[in-house]
Amino acid sequence: SIIVLLSGSLISVLLFFAVRDRATRHEDALVLAQRMTAAFTDSEIRFSTLINSADEFAIIATAADGSIKMFSTGAEKMLGYRAEEIIDHPLADIYCQIELRERAIAMPQDGPAHALDIVVGLARHGQTETREWTYRHSNGAQIPVQVTVSAVLDSENNIVGYVSIAKDVR
Repeated sequence: SIIVLLSGSLISVLLFFAVRDRATRHEDALVLAQRMTAAFTDSEIRFSTLINSADEFAIIATAADGSIKMFSTGAEKMLGYRAEEIIDHPLADIYCQIELRERAIAMPQDGPAHALDIVVGLARHGQTETREWTYRHSNGAQIPVQVTVSAVLDSENNIVGYVSIAKDVR
């Protein structure tokens, strides 16, 4: 009976330490998650501050399909749209449509060119491209700009979007 009592006590002690160890690891994981979330939030704030402080430039980021996902303060100032009203719209919406059609005709291609292919050009093939374009202001006015477009890659070098930085050249 003393052996059963000692065995039971030993098992209880082992279970206690196993449960305590697991709870400690869980608490450590929660603390780590909170720290990582805070660091990510701080990073987003710094990134947003950096992007929006360059208010002489229109900085626009898109998803791989060309839908606008980030529209800087400079882009709002240059183009007259609020970010909230242009987010999720196609990037091609801010370009002069006549110019897009003209460039589509001039492009060597096997079929009809999509507006995004015309706009991102070489960026789709891993090269940064700078060229002059005409943006369309929310009031319809045309704005000549110099635009640099680059692909945004994930950790496996897949294109997940594009970033364009434009300067008014008037």
